[in-house]
Amino acid sequence: SAVLLPESIKKLNGIEPNKGLYLEGYTCTIGTDKYNLGLSQRRADAVRKYLKNRGLSILSALGKGKSTLFPNMPLNRRVEIFEKKENGS
Repeated sequence: SAVLLPESIKKLNGIEPNKGLYLEGYTCTIGTDKYNLGLSQRRADAVRKYLKNRGLSILSALGKGKSTLFPNMPLNRRVEIFEKKENGS
C-alpha cells in the first residue's frame, strides 16, 4: 500500500531541512508491471506530500515499479530518499 506507517513517519520526521530531495518508490514482484509502477508512484507521492507539508524541498518523486530488486530485501517495498549534492546533481 501507499499508506505511511508510524515507524516510517518517525524516520521521515528525522530528516533535516535540505537543499532538495529526490524520491524513488519501489514495489515487490507481486502484481503486474503496470500496477506496480502505479503503486511505486503512489508511495513516492505519499512521502513527497508528507515531507512537503513539513517544509522540505522535494525536487522529484519517481515511481520505479519493481526494478532494482535487492536480494536481502525480498519485498522491496520502499521509498528511497536522496539529497541534492553540492554540485547540483
